[in-house]
Amino acid sequence: MDNNKFILEQLLAAGERPSVIIKQAGDVEEISKAIVALANGKGGTVLLGVTNDRRIIGIEDAYSWVESLKKNIKKSITPKLPYSTEILDYDGHDVIMISVWEGAAKPYLYELKAYISMGSEIIAADNKNL
Repeated sequence: MDNNKFILEQLLAAGERPSVIIKQAGDVEEISKAIVALANGKGGTVLLGVTNDRRIIGIEDAYSWVESLKKNIKKSITPKLPYSTEILDYDGHDVIMISVWEGAAKPYLYELKAYISMGSEIIAADNKNL
């Protein structure tokens, strides 16, 4: 079995939790906020192309979507944060896996606003949450 497929299956088996965000799709703004929240926390993974019941449906035109995300991150997130993106082929479906490491330069901001993960929600942070 391909290692990426194995990693994806392991992440999905454990389900969504504060360090793993699973989305069927999303706009770049929503996903950028999730990335900031993970960097402001302990880091984690965002999976795109997976339904709420963990079926893999993929993302159409995943390469263009990732490029749009990277441009948005570069333009809208400060300071520069540690992340990587990968497009995984799972039985003919492109799944986007975004790995985010806990940042050393917290707080990270999306359009000058900090975000954190509270359970399965991404919320704007205030001074007492950071």
